[in-house]
Amino acid sequence: MNLSQTKVYGLDKFQSIIDDPNRERGIITVSNHESVLDDPFLWGVLPLKTLFSIHKMRWVLGAADICYTSIFKSYFFVFGQTIPTIRGAGIYQPGVDFAIDKVNKGGWIHIYPEAKVIQENKMIRFKWGVGRILMDMDHEPLVVPIWHKGMHLAKPLYGTKLVHLNKPITLVFGDPVEYSDILAEWREGKLSKDQTRIKLTERLYKAIEDLQNQYDDVD
Repeated sequence: MNLSQTKVYGLDKFQSIIDDPNRERGIITVSNHESVLDDPFLWGVLPLKTLFSIHKMRWVLGAADICYTSIFKSYFFVFGQTIPTIRGAGIYQPGVDFAIDKVNKGGWIHIYPEAKVIQENKMIRFKWGVGRILMDMDHEPLVVPIWHKGMHLAKPLYGTKLVHLNKPITLVFGDPVEYSDILAEWREGKLSKDQTRIKLTERLYKAIEDLQNQYDDVD
């Protein structure tokens, strides 16, 4: 990715969260999913001290039927801290349990709640897995929304297999999302598990959508 063509907003705030020595909460980032190269290309804006830190760098949930189909790919994604998930296996599976454990220990995981690449300018409904993760945490993590555009130009889903590195990319790190009120209603018995997952995913969807509305036309 040509960083001279990349516009980044909010990175300093996000980096301060990662680097905070007094941080006691884990981190979950959620974003739209424009390209198979979103991860790891978008993280190229992070400083090297984060990129090469096993403890600071993100873990990401990835589809096993895409990421773990050969020995080479398996090694690549294992060292890239990619957690295999089984599509169609539901929200209760070992990969999701592993992600919860990482965040409970103060780590950072990234989730693409759409669970597939969408190259239109409109996100599809988020899967409930992210809601289940938030509900099953020992402590409420910081949830940071991220919105980006342009990766669909760098690597179209169909057609050429070439990567276009000179395309304009916009990447926005938002403020942490407040969601404790939803969990409080659930714990008080005012919401069922399904209702809670729906409300959580809807709030995260709106947080990313708000970033898109704010930055989509920024030059």
